[in-house]
Amino acid sequence: MRKICILFLIIVFPTFSFAQNDEVTWDYPVKPGSEEWKALKNQKEKLEVCQIPEDILQDIPTNKLMELCFNYPLIYDILAFNSTQTGMNEFRRNFNGLNEFVQREDASDLLIRRYSDVQPRGYDKNWTNIQKGYYSLEIIAIELFLSQNEIIDKMTLSQKQDLVRELLKKLEEKEDKELYGKTSQMSIGFALSRILQNSGFQWNQIYAETKTEIERFIEYGNFRDVKILPYIVSSSKEFLKH
Repeated sequence: MRKICILFLIIVFPTFSFAQNDEVTWDYPVKPGSEEWKALKNQKEKLEVCQIPEDILQDIPTNKLMELCFNYPLIYDILAFNSTQTGMNEFRRNFNGLNEFVQREDASDLLIRRYSDVQPRGYDKNWTNIQKGYYSLEIIAIELFLSQNEIIDKMTLSQKQDLVRELLKKLEEKEDKELYGKTSQMSIGFALSRILQNSGFQWNQIYAETKTEIERFIEYGNFRDVKILPYIVSSSKEFLKH
């Protein structure tokens, strides 16, 4: 009888626990555009009001936590820094939800699934430039999340290869250069280069100057010269052959 009870706890309790967690929900109490948001005096107050209460943070399902990360009111501050990785580091430092998300074991699976649904050509040509701009920024944000080492570490080799294919496909689909400029190229190149590095890919036939540029780019995620993107793309295609 004792063995049966133990087996019941092992099988049923995690399922029950997950069902409980799936009911947990939360949303930002103050949002941009509201009178409450306008009343906030400084950046510190904005950061404080965006924090997820610690007593429910652990119980929020990963899919809902991912949405909270992408809906974070200050998410596009990422691009206000000298490098995108510096922006991501500040994002993590200032928002407890992102720190929790990147530690979840299913975070990379959910991000890959979300990215596969992204359609760079899916915007309405009648949208305003502001609407188109936000559409582009939403795609960039997913690519920057996918470029984080903690996320890539959770991927299998097969997942990395599938993601590289998807990134290359999205790069081709971003043919509208007015909408998808250097920053959009940078976010894809950043994810590609970090996946290759994480997979132990050997960068061959690189001139010393280009090698230094790529190493800097892998660390910081910022182009000083977009000339390295074709090399990252060709190397990514080489990676897929192995």
